[in-house]
Amino acid sequence: MPLPHEVNFYNSERQDEFMRSKHDTQVRILVAKIVYAKQQISWLERLALEKSSDLVVDEQGELVSVLLGDYKACKNWYEHYLTENVTMFHELVENKLADRVKKEKQKNLRENIVRETLSITG
Repeated sequence: MPLPHEVNFYNSERQDEFMRSKHDTQVRILVAKIVYAKQQISWLERLALEKSSDLVVDEQGELVSVLLGDYKACKNWYEHYLTENVTMFHELVENKLADRVKKEKQKNLRENIVRETLSITG
């Protein structure tokens, strides 16, 4: 199953960090939660459409259905769940990127100190 667009980044640096971190447990759990929420939303939408013939319309043309309200409530909950997990996912990847950049800078700084101390030019 292809990954949902919510786990893609428009910034190649962040997308690369995601690909580097895709085996990290936290990243995998958040991606699984995102995929699950998307599947549940799709399932609820399909189910509601399948059950549309069971809906009752009153004299004013309004739908009279507790079931439809329940579908909407469930869909809203999963949409909120999806949004929360997408936000946490993006924050996690952003933090991993910042940590990696910080480590690379520290490594370069240490290497430069060694280069200067030992007069390494190459």
